[in-house]
Amino acid sequence: MAGLHRFLRRWRENRNYWLATGGAEQNDELGIDLRVIAGAGLGRRLWQNNRSQFAAEAAPIVNYTENGDGSSDTELEALLRANWQIYIYDSPKRTRDTTLALFPGITEAGEYRSVFDITFRQEFISDLFWDLSFCHQYDSDVADEDASNSDYGIKTSIGYEF
Repeated sequence: MAGLHRFLRRWRENRNYWLATGGAEQNDELGIDLRVIAGAGLGRRLWQNNRSQFAAEAAPIVNYTENGDGSSDTELEALLRANWQIYIYDSPKRTRDTTLALFPGITEAGEYRSVFDITFRQEFISDLFWDLSFCHQYDSDVADEDASNSDYGIKTSIGYEF
């Protein structure tokens, strides 16, 4: 499971925003040699205070996939994404970022994908952090018959904040 995804937001009044998203990934477990997505939509920060926020987003996206069996697909999907962040900036600083993204098929009705991510970040010495992340991906219709429908990963890192 390796990938790069970006979400760009253009803020509007009343906690609404425009959303542009794009990304590329590769996943041997799901039988994906390359998946590229791009789309644009709307989002809203539904709840926010000085320690947390909850936002929801929706967008149509184009999904181009090169599968491990040599086939390729181009499909239109919906992106339905919810994100809940908790942040504590008193020392020691701590954050939790939880995201659930659903991708129901539009051109391929009945097919769907999901991605669940949760990341914990803890400061243990001034500006030195430890991160722990868990990710789970599910695809209801993998093209490669040797591939699994589900993949998960755990990663950890140590970083310094300047």
